[in-house]
Amino acid sequence: MKNTIAGVDLAKNVIQVCLIKNNKVISNEELTSEQFMIWLLNAKPITVIFEACAMSNYWKQEALKRGHNSHTCSPFIDHSHQRRET
Repeated sequence: MKNTIAGVDLAKNVIQVCLIKNNKVISNEELTSEQFMIWLLNAKPITVIFEACAMSNYWKQEALKRGHNSHTCSPFIDHSHQRRET
């Protein structure tokens, strides 16, 4: 899956996986930890980007073991979309 990136958001009970190819979202789904592990096993090697959190290093290592190009990035907050409370 050349030019495909998986953006992964790790939450307490679910893992959100967003696949982007050629700057277009092709898939956006919620998975459990078990489903995500199966997804990592079955997916062709792609770039997987995890938002940095307590579990991101564990999942990054799991992705690397399965042949994916894996990175973590710091959480990004887009302040332009937040309204100020006055």
